[in-house]
Amino acid sequence: MLTQSPVLLGFEAHPEALRDLRTVPSWVRDSALLSLQQVIRIQHRGPVLQQHGHIDLRGCRKLYLDADAKWRAVYQERPAPRGDQFRRQIYLLAVGPRANVAVYRTAARRLRAMAAAPTAREEAALTRSPHTPGPSELAVRAASPIPPVVVTARPPRHS
Repeated sequence: MLTQSPVLLGFEAHPEALRDLRTVPSWVRDSALLSLQQVIRIQHRGPVLQQHGHIDLRGCRKLYLDADAKWRAVYQERPAPRGDQFRRQIYLLAVGPRANVAVYRTAARRLRAMAAAPTAREEAALTRSPHTPGPSELAVRAASPIPPVVVTARPPRHS
C-alpha cells in the first residue's frame, strides 16, 4: 500500500486565482492541482522568481504545468494567519499561459493590489462604530452651551 506524505503547509488562493483554475483547460487545472498538492506536502518547490523590469515577483515561486513549459502557476510561501493549524502556507496568485509573460503580469498586478488594500484588521481599525459620534456631532456638542444630562439612577416612585 502506498502512503502519501502528510500535508505540512496550509493553502490559500487569491480569489481570482481560483477563477484562473476554472477557466484554464482541464488538463492544465489537473496539473496545477497535482503540483500544488506536492508543494503543500513539501515534495516539490518551484523555482524562485525575481524582478524583471516592472514585474516584481520577489518572494514568489513558479510551477511548470506542462512538458513544453507553456503554462505556469505562481505562488508564495508565507506565514499562515494566526490561529491556523499550519505555521506556513502556500498562497496561489495566478495560473495561466507563459506567453507574453501573461501569468507573471497577472500575479504582479494581484500582489500590488493586495499591498495597496488594507488588511481586514486594518480595515476594522479604520471603521468607525455607528455608536461613536462623528466629527460633526462632536463639534456641535463642544459648541453647545448646555452640558449633556447624565441619568445614573431612577428616582424613587411614590405611591
